[in-house]
Amino acid sequence: MGIVPNTKNGANAWGQAHLTPFSTPAPIGMSAAQSTAYIAAANALNASINTANAARNVARAKFELSDSAWATFRAVSAECLAAIKAKAESNDDPTEIYALAEIPSPALPSPAGPPTDVTDVAAHLRNDGTIQITWKGTVRNAQFFTVWRRLSTQAWTQIGSTAKKQFIDGTLTAGTTSATYMVRSQRGDQVSQGSEPVLIVFGTQNMSQAA
Repeated sequence: MGIVPNTKNGANAWGQAHLTPFSTPAPIGMSAAQSTAYIAAANALNASINTANAARNVARAKFELSDSAWATFRAVSAECLAAIKAKAESNDDPTEIYALAEIPSPALPSPAGPPTDVTDVAAHLRNDGTIQITWKGTVRNAQFFTVWRRLSTQAWTQIGSTAKKQFIDGTLTAGTTSATYMVRSQRGDQVSQGSEPVLIVFGTQNMSQAA
């Protein structure tokens, strides 16, 4: 390991600590020229480090000031934009206000589109005698589901609606021999096509898809 530290700050501290002994060169074997050169180099290193540290502190303070100014600007801008938005929404033509402020009008929300179809509908007879209907689908953009049932040759009847992907039918009466279930998705007034119907037959272990 060398005697003079390898780091800049370490070398500076070592250099300043040896100014006194190196200022008397003859007893320690140094020449006067070496002593002069050493003192000049040590003082130059110390001065440069002090200058760099001072500049770094000034820069840090300037960055902190810049960050504070940025935060203040964002807060004030948000208040101004909120006031402009309120004025625009109360105006007969909101785009006129936004144009005066030279900011873009808010984009109109894209329509959600028609509801997506339901898939993988299944019906299961539970131990308590109720029927659990499950399916796959999405509830994004306020989509929900309606559950339909048909008994024997009767017409389809809606028996419930839900935003979940399952439904429990506990309204079957004693003596029912079979029930067919179908699920539709709905968004607003738009309704999807019915899912593939599922037939459940009571009194057997057999369940099959109805055509």
